[in-house]
Amino acid sequence: MIFYSYFVSIISLNFLLNRVVMIWQLNKRLLRAQLLMR
Repeated sequence: MIFYSYFVSIISLNFLLNRVVMIWQLNKRLLRAQLLMR
């Protein structure tokens, strides 16, 4: 049971990390586009 909760927490953390990386890459791309448009 403890192992299961540990596993679930790892999966959720991994999912959150993927989301953060995706958003960061999107923001970086948007910033670069804005700099190029100037």
